[in-house]
Amino acid sequence: MQFFAYLLEKYAEYKGESTTNVLKTFDEAHLTDYIKQMYPMYHSERLKNAFADIDKTLGSAKNKETKKRVVRSHRTTEPVTNCHRLKRKVPNGTTTNLNN
Repeated sequence: MQFFAYLLEKYAEYKGESTTNVLKTFDEAHLTDYIKQMYPMYHSERLKNAFADIDKTLGSAKNKETKKRVVRSHRTTEPVTNCHRLKRKVPNGTTTNLNN
């Protein structure tokens, strides 16, 4: 827990934000526990690498949340036809149509 507090303070300093705002960002992205679990890796590397990983993870979390909102707002009840996802390659190299 001491390392998490240290990492939080240093990351906040790196971002030019308060530790409260950074912790709130971690919590909103549901990454606080993940970052705590990354202790062995983050503790053994340079803080700069840990910061890069946290930035990347936060970016991924924000993109997933944005995609969820977009998907939810564009739902349709119409059947999907002629969709490339409804075709699947089978081991012999041919394509099976799953529309039927």
